[in-house]
Amino acid sequence: MPNCFLNVTKPTVIEEIDIYTFLDRIKNPNTEVKSIIKRARDLKSNGKDEGYNVLKWQIPCYTLNFTFSVYKNNRNIKEPTGFLYIDIDNNTKIDTNNPLIFASWLSLSGKGRGLLVKVDNLTLDNFKLTYESIVKELGIIADKCANKASQYCIQSYDKDIYINNNSLTYIASTNNLYTPNTDVFIKKRKDNSDLGENNNWLYDNFADFDFGGKEYLFFPEKKILTALAYIPSYIPIGNRNQILSALAYQMKALNPNKSNKELLRLIYSINNSRCEEPLKEREVLRILSKVFENKEITPILNRERRVIFNPKSNLTSLEKKTITNRLMGQLKQKKTIEEINDCIHNWNVNELGKITQKKLAKVSEKNIKTIEKYYKNFHELILKKNQSILFNR
Repeated sequence: MPNCFLNVTKPTVIEEIDIYTFLDRIKNPNTEVKSIIKRARDLKSNGKDEGYNVLKWQIPCYTLNFTFSVYKNNRNIKEPTGFLYIDIDNNTKIDTNNPLIFASWLSLSGKGRGLLVKVDNLTLDNFKLTYESIVKELGIIADKCANKASQYCIQSYDKDIYINNNSLTYIASTNNLYTPNTDVFIKKRKDNSDLGENNNWLYDNFADFDFGGKEYLFFPEKKILTALAYIPSYIPIGNRNQILSALAYQMKALNPNKSNKELLRLIYSINNSRCEEPLKEREVLRILSKVFENKEITPILNRERRVIFNPKSNLTSLEKKTITNRLMGQLKQKKTIEEINDCIHNWNVNELGKITQKKLAKVSEKNIKTIEKYYKNFHELILKKNQSILFNR
């Protein structure tokens, strides 16, 4: 149950709300808050940080990591919310395909993102360790100053907020003697030969698609479901059985021609190299015996994709990222043009009067610079709409 506060200068709890109420407030702020957020973003985009900060202090805020008794400080922590909040500055593009991400939205400034991950066993003692581990697991650069149990999250606005109700739950380590460091994660990521990457294992079902000789397939209208075997770089104690079982099943389904002995060797390798504390051999065998008993096994479709790359292509990771960013940029541009077009077509000249760039930005809820960029695309349509005002008089 996140706590709500009047603003960042008032640390007295004014209410407790459930997480979906918080997410709905991000998607549908009340009129007053929404107006302040839009004004703040305009100031920020025009480099007027002083004015932006003044408005920032007028907006409600929340604590998403822990709930507090009466007043926000570490001594007054009542219990964890079941989530961990991560603040990302100066980057609005993240890979929402990562199964750990429960929710993500544009930040107040519109230049970063907020992110939530489901977490069990979170305490004040293991908070920083858990925060750092999850950030590494997500492969993102987070705001180091936001790595606090009592961190505020200022209310934002994002009508396209991302929510994945089926996200994985991260089990925080209660072993305070364990301290992760960069070398551990780098070593585990580089040690690919142990995991069978060089032994022709398939980690997705992309080979089942008909690429027609193309390097990639793009699905602009609707994401499609694909099967992915995701191997975390770090598996905490509480998640070992769940993750290893899911991996064993998916790898068996994606690689029906591999022998049980090969699968056993792969899962052993993951257990020994990725688990905070490896499971005992008999426990791994118990997991695999259940998979081996299943004769009718098919891949689980667990990842939505807009872009799928041909496994036979020789594209580098950078080239794939460049292609994906270009396609997503085109899709976003098309969506923006369609929304502006709909706004103009539905324009009520009697109530709103003549169409101007400033009015169009306000009614369409777009940044004025976005309207300026696409305004010429609608010159004739806007001219026709504005002329209709003269005929109605």
